Amino acid sequence: MFAHESVRAEKSQSASIRICADDYGLNSSVNKGILELCHLGRLDAVSCMVGGAAFAEGAADLVAVSRQTPAPIEIGLHLTLTEFQPLGDMAILAPDGTFPQVGKLLLAGFAGRLDQAELVAEITRQVTRFQEVFGFKPDFIDGHQHAHLVPGVGQALKACEAGWRSETTWVRGCGCPVAQLHRLPTSTAKSGLLAALSHHLHRQFDWPHNAAFYGVNGFQPDEDFGDFMQSWLDLAGKAQQGSLIMVHPGTPSNDGQDVIAHRRPQELEFLRSDRFSEYLVHAIS
Repeated sequence: MFAHESVRAEKSQSASIRICADDYGLNSSVNKGILELCHLGRLDAVSCMVGGAAFAEGAADLVAVSRQTPAPIEIGLHLTLTEFQPLGDMAILAPDGTFPQVGKLLLAGFAGRLDQAELVAEITRQVTRFQEVFGFKPDFIDGHQHAHLVPGVGQALKACEAGWRSETTWVRGCGCPVAQLHRLPTSTAKSGLLAALSHHLHRQFDWPHNAAFYGVNGFQPDEDFGDFMQSWLDLAGKAQQGSLIMVHPGTPSNDGQDVIAHRRPQELEFLRSDRFSEYLVHAIS
């Protein structure tokens, strides 16, 4: 376990634009890419997948680099309820030992068919795993494929709130301002749905959260991530302070479970480039 002075939530509220890398711990290739960007000062937050094969082995490196950067890097929990394996038995949601795809989880949530006791138990296991490895509570919580926004998951998070929340813990908001939806470079409909779900979650539970959110896309091979980032940064610069942009960098990988492995090196290459730095400076000036 590691000593950690939790970064105050005001940091996320006062910074105009913050960049958060998701999926740390999934595999060593993801870890390597994220750590490189941390060393370069390109990231403000890192979200950890505690069930990932490389989570425990990468924890010390992440804490070490978070201490070395001029501005502290927040370390959060990437709550996982889709695609991968739960940390414990989930006979209802994952009867075959694997979480459902996000569409199935969303339908179950809207239908009120998510078992609360089962969700609370798994969230508690993931929170406990995070704290066992790091020795501190997460600076923030979000969800793999935005699972924390699914109806019913918020209630489960609330039920075990004492286990994961400190005075400064915040929960990722996934709402792009409505007036900007038509200006997004991709995935407008999905962004609109996430904005609605996010608004509902934070209306129910008044947890601290980032003001605006960008980074939703289809991860298609022919997409230009750099062009997307330029648009997101431009919109974030015009939005309220506390905007968050999610990214998914990594080095090349043959991990068959990682459905966006093809995209991660492109994101890494752009985020470590001078072009990204120039776009960011322009957006916050």
